[in-house]
Amino acid sequence: MSSIIGPVKTRRLTNFFWTEGDLGYKRDVLQNSISATVQEKFEFAKKICILSSRQIGKSYWVITFVLEYLIKNPGTIARVIGPTREAVDEIVGDNLNVIINDVPDGFISKSTTKNRWNLFNGSSLRLGALERQYVDKNRGGNASLIVYEECGFVSGDDFLYGVNSVIGPQLIRSKGHEIFVSSPSEQPDHPLHTEIAPKCEELGTLFNYMVFESPSIQESAIVEAAERSGTIIDLDFVYEVMTLSKTLEKNLPEDVHKIADQREIFLSDGFMREFMAEVIRPSDLMVIPKYYPKTCFLDMKIPAVANWSVVIDWGGVRDKTAAYLYTYEFNSDLDIFVDEKIFDSNTSTDKIVESLKEWDETNPVLTKWADVPGQLQVDLNSEHDYQIQVPPKSDWLSSVNTMAARFSTNKIRVSSSCPFLRKSIKAGMFNKTRTDFARTNELGHMDSLAAIMYGIRCQNKENPYQSGVYSPSSTRFDNPESMQDAAGLESLGGKGFGKYAK
Repeated sequence: MSSIIGPVKTRRLTNFFWTEGDLGYKRDVLQNSISATVQEKFEFAKKICILSSRQIGKSYWVITFVLEYLIKNPGTIARVIGPTREAVDEIVGDNLNVIINDVPDGFISKSTTKNRWNLFNGSSLRLGALERQYVDKNRGGNASLIVYEECGFVSGDDFLYGVNSVIGPQLIRSKGHEIFVSSPSEQPDHPLHTEIAPKCEELGTLFNYMVFESPSIQESAIVEAAERSGTIIDLDFVYEVMTLSKTLEKNLPEDVHKIADQREIFLSDGFMREFMAEVIRPSDLMVIPKYYPKTCFLDMKIPAVANWSVVIDWGGVRDKTAAYLYTYEFNSDLDIFVDEKIFDSNTSTDKIVESLKEWDETNPVLTKWADVPGQLQVDLNSEHDYQIQVPPKSDWLSSVNTMAARFSTNKIRVSSSCPFLRKSIKAGMFNKTRTDFARTNELGHMDSLAAIMYGIRCQNKENPYQSGVYSPSSTRFDNPESMQDAAGLESLGGKGFGKYAK
């Protein structure tokens, strides 16, 4: 800049930008795009998640964004929390010191407290670590902005303790913002994937940035990075992907997969995770390894004639209680889950039954299935006037496999009124020995999947039109795509993991 307009004018401009809290001149095009996207969501969303490729300058972007926030919001505290103490030192040395090399005199001063910087307007930047032995040093103060940088690279237990018990509570009074910025974790069941990302996706604040989108990385460097992660690509492949990026509003991982398939290129898990920012879940640990979101997550007209049922996985004192209103569409062989009710552990039986009976008022429910202890079954039938049957549980694994097969053959529809089920389908996993469902804070003991597993097994598939009042008609649903046979499923955008990924 100084070679064009002179050092004096350059100094005036940089002072102006710092005073205005506009550090866009320090960022590249992609980093400024990330800032614009986050700012667009900032007013209405308190939680934002950015899954990012390595080497696009995540830490650099984080520091510039946080400094802008502190300048524009006098008297506030912002924390940048790295995964480890060593990572925090790198953030300071590689990014913060570089970014503030042209800051106006007296604008930012280093505090006597380690990893703390004070701004002229009373704001404060504080850096810390998530790892358990250091995280408690982040206690104190009511932060307004917390950014967890590379938070997928601490253990799940350290992550949850730091976010939920130590750092996150500082936002209660300020009603501030949390931003999670990280490459995907190597742990498929990391809470960044199973809890934070699903919440943000529901809010519309989950974003993905690939290495191909960065203008600061040379094409040859991408080829080298791919080789180091087990993927062999050439410059032509990189050029094609980057050319496509310029023609699309947002280049998505599935676009890269399509080009790779056409060229018969194998993309390794490491490359997809580290440089395409994809969450890689081993297919053998996913409860639903393959499904078709374009048609599975589809709101359809309620059948005019249906055999309605309710299925419940009763959680009791430890797990959630998940209940679903569902039916079977006779003409198209579809299992349809229309509505859900989710109750936290220790919710009283009276409260659950009162809510469940609301379905009886609007739908002629014929059967109710509930996975409950024997005494609760007696109590529901006698004391609560809620007549249920216990689903057969003789072969748990076969029930799971049947459910997965219904998803993989595109025979299940899940209404938008079932957000918890939708999240469970996307992220539900087995434990490492595949002997039970995994348990997470966000999804519980996969209670939602357990419920629909029983529902599919006990589904009433009798012909609802036998009365003669109605004649069978495939037009009772308004989605012609649902009638396609299995041969055309790939055109519907099947989503899979591991070896099923496309």
